[in-house]
Amino acid sequence: MDPGLIGISVSLPIGDLVVNPRRPRAGPRGRPLLASAGVRWAARLAYLLLRLSWRIRRPVTLGVKALLVAGDEVVLVRHTYQRGWLLPGGGVRRRETPEDAVRRECAEELGATLGPVELFCVCSRFREGKSDHITVFVCRSFSLGKKSNFEIEECRMFPLAALPDDASRGTRRRVRELLDGAECGTRAW
Repeated sequence: MDPGLIGISVSLPIGDLVVNPRRPRAGPRGRPLLASAGVRWAARLAYLLLRLSWRIRRPVTLGVKALLVAGDEVVLVRHTYQRGWLLPGGGVRRRETPEDAVRRECAEELGATLGPVELFCVCSRFREGKSDHITVFVCRSFSLGKKSNFEIEECRMFPLAALPDDASRGTRRRVRELLDGAECGTRAW
């Protein structure tokens, strides 16, 4: 399997359309299509509504991110509802440890099986009305399977020293800290 592109693992019937489980179709700008522009539009609208609810409810959230590093490359994902390349990860569920959450999120988003993970840092971000706390783990031993989560549009490995132009600022900071040998600690996202 090409490590630069990972296909969807199950066929998802959406109306009369079925997503190809092997090779994502290329859309405008050469990105693979999830299923249709309508599905991406609906995911983005749902995300905007969620962001609005944060401004009203002002929640405290706990999330996880994974720095999956193989040699001098890192795995990044592109979501259907957000722009740019991000580290894989997501929210911590009730009665779940951050380590369990990062393993579950990587399995859901990438079909990944993680070896030993190491705590890298805990970051805080206070935006969009929420207090967001993100636990970042580094994993250097992992295997990528086929993604089974429709929220991920694309997954690729990029050189640590040459991230894509549209990688998020937080992603760039974490990779730079990894390259600089930063110690485990707390910091702003």
